[in-house]
Amino acid sequence: NPIYQFVITGGPCAGKSTCLSVLDNALSEKGIRTIVVAETATEVITSGMSFMDLPETIFQGNIMRNSYAKEESARAAAKIYAQKSPVVILYDRGIPDGHAYMASKNYNKGLANFGLNEVSARDQYDAVFHLVTAANGAEQAYTTANNAARSETPEQAKALDTKTMQAWVGHPHLRVIDNSTDFNGKINRLVGEVFSVIGLPV
Repeated sequence: NPIYQFVITGGPCAGKSTCLSVLDNALSEKGIRTIVVAETATEVITSGMSFMDLPETIFQGNIMRNSYAKEESARAAAKIYAQKSPVVILYDRGIPDGHAYMASKNYNKGLANFGLNEVSARDQYDAVFHLVTAANGAEQAYTTANNAARSETPEQAKALDTKTMQAWVGHPHLRVIDNSTDFNGKINRLVGEVFSVIGLPV
């Protein structure tokens, strides 16, 4: 059975957590085994480590190493589950997201530790779905209250959103989900895009 690797990314307060939960349920209802790989940056920040007082190579390097290990574990499990059903691995951010927070020199040096470069790190996933931050188009919904690891102002959120999207430019299956509808519409568009890539009726 096929194994799909999908990255759900985007700027701060884009709705990733809610969208991932809905997407997980929607795929499971179609008989597809899902593996959801949690965002590493949030785990690192809420553990007490901060980018404010650690060198970039230490803080972001820690995120990259942890992300790589979690992704390798997910792929190993997916190969076993695929013996019985199709599998979708949903990554809450992928390794290239780190490029938005690192100097290119440090990012490329980190990738080399795993035998990767910018292109191979980016294109190892089957599709990338970028959710645009609420700070761009749904300003009234932007908040930092629902995530202890989020501290960006709306202006900073928009800048990070742009940097994150640029990190994925060049991927053959990059989809951008903006705030042109209400949030339910945003979720439905994401589910529709994912189903379309898999070949499920929308």
